[in-house]
Amino acid sequence: MLSKNLDKRHQEKYLHQESSWISKWQDYIGEFVYGGIDGSVTTFAVVAGAAGAHLDSAVVIILGFANLLADGFAMSVGSYLSTKSEKD
Repeated sequence: MLSKNLDKRHQEKYLHQESSWISKWQDYIGEFVYGGIDGSVTTFAVVAGAAGAHLDSAVVIILGFANLLADGFAMSVGSYLSTKSEKD
């Protein structure tokens, strides 16, 4: 009987921890999806353009990573400014 009660408590704590983890990231899911799609499309466009220009493969890879970093930075700054303007 006592072990069943302890199991319930542990399970309840686990469920609350799980829901708090989900609720913590729930506000950002839309931004993750939008950022992932935007980053994929723009990185593909840069890499395809560089490959179409018959650049060296090392240059294509460098351009792809540079675009990925720049796009991530731009998306984070845009999200920060958007959130800041909503609060003001």
